[in-house]
Amino acid sequence: MKKYNVADYAFQFITVTAGVLIALFIDGLSDWNSNRQLVAEAKATIAREVADNLTELSGLSKSVAATNAEIDNAQRLADDLLSKGKTDVHTLSLNFHLATLNSSGWMSADRTGAVGNMPYEEVKKYSELYGLQALFDTQQRKAIDLVAASTALMVGNVDPTKAGKEDLTRLRQELMLLRANLYVTDQLGQQLLEAYRKFQSGK
Repeated sequence: MKKYNVADYAFQFITVTAGVLIALFIDGLSDWNSNRQLVAEAKATIAREVADNLTELSGLSKSVAATNAEIDNAQRLADDLLSKGKTDVHTLSLNFHLATLNSSGWMSADRTGAVGNMPYEEVKKYSELYGLQALFDTQQRKAIDLVAASTALMVGNVDPTKAGKEDLTRLRQELMLLRANLYVTDQLGQQLLEAYRKFQSGK
């Protein structure tokens, strides 16, 4: 029976250690490649999402202008009825186009762990962009709520010319709130558009 000496044990130890280190290296390299691919896919998805959001938001100012024109018409009706009891405004409508902005790409990047493998400055840039987008979303949804409140006298078979003074006064107030809200919505939207463009240019 062969006896092992110190050199034999040392050789076996080195061989086993080397095998473990190689396995760990290969495993680490595999994880690194997987993480790099995950980050690359997340970045590409976010880039497409931002491009789509920019396109969706590009018509905001036109939509706000159209709604403001409808507010002018509705406000003239309320003013006429309150001051003269009659009006030559015969048609009323009040609409606002809700810009549908997506954030699923950014949310998926966070949930899949891609964000954790991105540089801090890059994550900060994404967070600021989508934070501004969330703020805009909240603001424009307030506008939708105000549109709904303002159209209470304009739907169904209700004749706004027969509305009471209290209802007309409330309508005017709601229209004024809506106009102010739309101004803020438009300003935030322009900031968001600029942020999207800067993101696309890499600034």
